[in-house]
Amino acid sequence: MTDLDDPGVVQRLSARHRLRAVDATTVEEQGGAGTDWRVHYTLRLPDLSCDFFELTDEHGGETYRRIPVDHGDLLLADRGYSNAAGVAAVRAAGGDVLVRWNSFSFPLKTMGGDPFDALKELNHMSKRGVREWSVSFTHDGQKHTGRLCAIRKNAVATERAREKMRREARKKQKQVSDDALNLAQFVMVFTTVNSNELTTREVLELYRVRWQIELRFKHLKSLLGLGCLPKYDDASCRAWIQAKLLCGLLIERLMRQAKFFFPWGYRLPAAEPLA
Repeated sequence: MTDLDDPGVVQRLSARHRLRAVDATTVEEQGGAGTDWRVHYTLRLPDLSCDFFELTDEHGGETYRRIPVDHGDLLLADRGYSNAAGVAAVRAAGGDVLVRWNSFSFPLKTMGGDPFDALKELNHMSKRGVREWSVSFTHDGQKHTGRLCAIRKNAVATERAREKMRREARKKQKQVSDDALNLAQFVMVFTTVNSNELTTREVLELYRVRWQIELRFKHLKSLLGLGCLPKYDDASCRAWIQAKLLCGLLIERLMRQAKFFFPWGYRLPAAEPLA
């Protein structure tokens, strides 16, 4: 059993879906002023095993289109993956998504085709309640449907999110819009999974499970030293990062094998038949 927020939902879904957390992390060269390399990674749930990774330079953006998808996959992701092209690619491959919604990169419409007015709808929410809306979007002339599920944050979490937005805006010498500050009051998750499989509350709970991939990145960087490159040549950088990832995968495999370790150190022979 893994230490997940809601293992009941995860176990139930994993019987019908290949449940995968998707994210990317950056690796910087020594003395670098910005991102130099990006590791794209998917983590299977609930067994927490890696089933895909790709190493790109800093221009390799986060997108669902980078991930190989099979029929029945359910991909959990953060706001960086919230856009129509990526979600449409997953749906075209027979998969589903559950992704933190970014209203600026992924505009939604009502089922009737009108623009979805997020602030107007969200402001009607109670302080502790959850709510969902049936929504749609169009990509390459094809209409897709889904559900937008939301919960209102408490005052402390809201102010923390707003301060983070202001801090990032100052670094880029930009201003945070009033709409963005108002939307910071809410956690909003878009999913293509129907309500027969996941209730509104379960969608929001399942999104929290995505944190497992953040923990994996922390382990890779703190225990295996993936975070900072001691190399400068492109070829040696790639080799160094891939070697670190290989070590991580080998450790992961050894840990799985250790759960079924044989105390004798060898397998017992077959029992002899009765005389």
